[in-house]
Amino acid sequence: MRILFVTEDLANGGSERVISVLANGFATEHESAVAAIRWDKVTYRLDEKVKYYSFKDKEKGKIKRTIGRFSFLMRVIKEYKPDVVVAFDVIPIVYSSICCRIRKQKLVVSERADPKRHLGKGIISDLYFYAFKNSDGAVFQTEDAKRFYNTDVQGKSAIIPNPINEEFAIPRYEGERNKEIVTACRLTTQKNIKLFIDIVTEIIEEYPEFSGIVYGDGPEMEKLKNYTEGKNTDGKIIFAGKVKDLRERIYKSQIYLCTSDYEGISNSMLEAMSLGLTVISTDCPVGGAKMAITSGVDGILFPVGDKEAGTIAIKHLLENPQLMETMGKNATQIRERWSKKLIISKWDEYLRTLLER
Repeated sequence: MRILFVTEDLANGGSERVISVLANGFATEHESAVAAIRWDKVTYRLDEKVKYYSFKDKEKGKIKRTIGRFSFLMRVIKEYKPDVVVAFDVIPIVYSSICCRIRKQKLVVSERADPKRHLGKGIISDLYFYAFKNSDGAVFQTEDAKRFYNTDVQGKSAIIPNPINEEFAIPRYEGERNKEIVTACRLTTQKNIKLFIDIVTEIIEEYPEFSGIVYGDGPEMEKLKNYTEGKNTDGKIIFAGKVKDLRERIYKSQIYLCTSDYEGISNSMLEAMSLGLTVISTDCPVGGAKMAITSGVDGILFPVGDKEAGTIAIKHLLENPQLMETMGKNATQIRERWSKKLIISKWDEYLRTLLER
């Protein structure tokens, strides 16, 4: 089987990481390639067996860039001759849909977030949903995301969650943990880091030995720093920026807090579970958190935007340290449930079945 994965880039982001994992995994038994249609910036390592194509954005002006990207992807498909193209995220899906239709090429599209967020955003939105309707197959991370689409799309689809990052599947730290509440994400409004700040502020008032640490960067950074300055936290909410050693930074932390308004499946949340931190997350659409977490067993879910519920959940755990320890140990089972090997095998089985049809 010859597979071409289409992405914006391999620079950052959960979808991009999953693309790299799948491309590397398929390269062991099949042939795989990655086409990056936005720019040639690579953070996630590709196996030497994976062929890599990248769009060199030298054109000025939106129209010329758009034409250039279409020409680039058409050229890649013609040269690589894949059995199937797999596209993640809005722009790659739109480009792939048009190019595959022209080239009479099989296409699988994958929804990586909340499809409701794409509605009513003009021609790109229309083309995005058109791509799902006319694709040969679709992969969703959650049942809720799948149910958003009509029965025709559902009938040709599969549900496959994100694989666990194996770098985080190391023995759980069993010593005394740092009194830290941490999160890691791109700092956008979607992640609702203001809620993280509000909850941690409440905790610090009662448990002043704790601190809150935000790992990551993004367009909301300065706004969030200014928002924090208005809180009485004595500098205990820290913006650590994007770091290369996240695993080591949070390995001994006590609590991971995810406050997103919506997510597909948060990779950083899965990484924290794999390390054995106690994870508290919003039960956000489109249901990825509740797929990963059984609330009260291997973490706690609370309603989106509910500061009081999130604060109560953390205080309950701090008052019951044995429960917190048990949840952290239970969380590590995600390594087996969503292992890289298992997730790649699910993709393999789905694509084989599609091509046989």
